[in-house]
Amino acid sequence: MHRGFCLALLALFLTACSADRLYWESTPQHVRNQLDAADRLMAAGDTTAARALFDQLAETGHPEAMIRAGRAWLDEPGADRARAQAHLEAAWARRSDRRDQAGLWLARTIAVDDPDRAIELLETVDARGERFAAGTLAGMLDQHRPGDPRIEELWRRGAEQDDITAMITVARNYGDRAMALRAVEELEARYTAGDRSAASNLAQLYAAGTPLADPTRERRWLERAAPDHDASAMALGQILIDQGQTEAGRRWIFRAADRGHAGSQAAAARILFDSDDPAERSRGETYARRAAAQGHDGAKLALGRLLTDGEHSPEATAEGLEFLRIAADSGNVWAQSELGNRLLEGNARIPRDAEAGIGYLTLAAENGHAGAMLTYARALLAGQDVARDPGEGAYWLRQAAEAEHQWAQLELGRRLLRGDGMTADPNEGRLWLERAAAQGNAPAERELAGL
Repeated sequence: MHRGFCLALLALFLTACSADRLYWESTPQHVRNQLDAADRLMAAGDTTAARALFDQLAETGHPEAMIRAGRAWLDEPGADRARAQAHLEAAWARRSDRRDQAGLWLARTIAVDDPDRAIELLETVDARGERFAAGTLAGMLDQHRPGDPRIEELWRRGAEQDDITAMITVARNYGDRAMALRAVEELEARYTAGDRSAASNLAQLYAAGTPLADPTRERRWLERAAPDHDASAMALGQILIDQGQTEAGRRWIFRAADRGHAGSQAAAARILFDSDDPAERSRGETYARRAAAQGHDGAKLALGRLLTDGEHSPEATAEGLEFLRIAADSGNVWAQSELGNRLLEGNARIPRDAEAGIGYLTLAAENGHAGAMLTYARALLAGQDVARDPGEGAYWLRQAAEAEHQWAQLELGRRLLRGDGMTADPNEGRLWLERAAAQGNAPAERELAGL
């Protein structure tokens, strides 16, 4: 191609980039004022007026307006991820200094429906130095690719960028007390300055299993956060139920569920599914369907179990299997195990599919589900529905036992005592029976008594 023509194309490209890069700086002050006004409407709870104003401003083609419009449609109540995605896709398509921020929010928006693309977007903007991309990418990998060796490094890098979610995760997942104290200091300062959302994060830092675990402080912060934060309302409700204050706990959970919070809808469904009242169970199904429509894998799992258990129509059973399949394919290990068992066993309403069943159980085992490890181990040791492989079977049986699955410990102990499918080792066999018995396993107790 002629050198002069190439230079002309390059000049046009650079001109376009410069125009987009300067877009925000050249935006009239009254447009900026309108964006701030829309933010104030959102903060005041007038989401309808706020979104209408954001949509109007996004039509100007300004990337910041598109991003804020997208974010507005992600907020509850009345979230609409399709509309949010449309705004953020438009902002991502523009070459501007806000493009990486658009990519970050677009990844968060499509994470449920297209996790692979979301991860790819986050890798791109993280490589270009977008703040908070590291922590967001760590969260995505944690959920969809839990074995990825980059996860801890990304969480820690996010924490060093003052990403409060990453700071909390490093404190909780890796027992980092220094990070927990640093996060508490930052969040208490924010709360004192009027940021009420800090209360929910402080509650997480005092939750069980953290370096600063303190049930009294956790509940106190949840009580402050619950009126404005649905996830905190759900957590507070569950704590109250565990403490015997069932009605008070249910009120918080149902309040958040009725406000559209997917996790609370799933929790409400679980509560109602335990009822013997058909009307209550039907109400629970409604909540579960609302949560599933928002992409909540736990709700899909619950619906899958509900519709594939008991006497349901062939159409309902097929729908239940599809809910399980969607949740399993998105990486939910419990759904992988549940679907694997359903397909492996089969019944009058569910056609047996041993190959697919073993496939899902293998996936669940590889993702750490101890029950799936035990079922897969038994299949390998017996050569049932899969080629017999005593070595591989013994490996998965031991993995399940080490994951504290008492029935795997019982079976491993028995096999080691008798040399069944593996080299006999009575001493180790006794140790595994003792570990099973310590969990209250009655057959293990009887086995030990007879030795």
